[in-house]
Amino acid sequence: MSKRILLVEDSPTQAQKAQLILEREGYDVTLAPDGSAGLEETLHYRPDLVVTDIVMPKMDGYDMCREIKANEETRDIPVVMLTTKGAVMDIIKGLGVGADNFITKPYEGSLLIGRVQEIFNNLNLREKGLLFEDLELENFNGKIKMSTDRFQILSLLLGTIGVIIHCDVMGLFLLSTTAKHSLYMVSLQPLADGSCGDLTTKVLDAANVLDDGELTAENVHLTRVVKEEDLPQLEENFESFMSVPLITEGRVIGILTTANTKENAFQPDDVKLLYQLGLQSAEAFDRIGR
Repeated sequence: MSKRILLVEDSPTQAQKAQLILEREGYDVTLAPDGSAGLEETLHYRPDLVVTDIVMPKMDGYDMCREIKANEETRDIPVVMLTTKGAVMDIIKGLGVGADNFITKPYEGSLLIGRVQEIFNNLNLREKGLLFEDLELENFNGKIKMSTDRFQILSLLLGTIGVIIHCDVMGLFLLSTTAKHSLYMVSLQPLADGSCGDLTTKVLDAANVLDDGELTAENVHLTRVVKEEDLPQLEENFESFMSVPLITEGRVIGILTTANTKENAFQPDDVKLLYQLGLQSAEAFDRIGR
């Protein structure tokens, strides 16, 4: 029996294009023109997956997702949101209403198919009790366990911020809730040992201002988002560096970092923007990284 996908999209052209791509792979696709119709279709059609745009008439993708996740009979249906490249708030709001994954627009057909297949494969393994929910990612020093869905979301969210703040490295250090005085970093760029050490030193200087204890290099755990073969290793030291605290519910949960190999790469406006992005993203980072 083919998997059923509900595609919620107010653009007929975009909807038909995605429908054709998915149906070529053997999926049973139903279309809905807005969130209200999408919610009704979800309740009656009970799809295996919902793929939805965000900005739509009558009911947007956020409200539809919130309603789906609030209903005990539909809350386990995965919801994938189509977000515009560079729209950080799309991802943050989507996480807040329970979205399970994201795809940035415009997207290639191969990306859509690959993401859908991965979600269904994980669901199938989970039903059989064969899915190891938390993956151990390759680390510089130590290990981080994170589900594949959260890993994709974290990569997308950090990458989006990295596009807005032009930098060589975009990093996220979260103060650990289980290991006292530990920092975990996810890097968008493969780093050589020298550049990694340089970045770690700079981040520790910033982190020790925020943390009551004394952080050391042994407490910093680095996970790379990209595979080693995807990008050449960055071997230079960082001449420009920005780090802002991540604050949610009145507590500091970590540090958001950008670094650049060029001198004076960041302007005062960049600092203000990164700080605002950090405030907006703190809750999402806290939810993803734990």
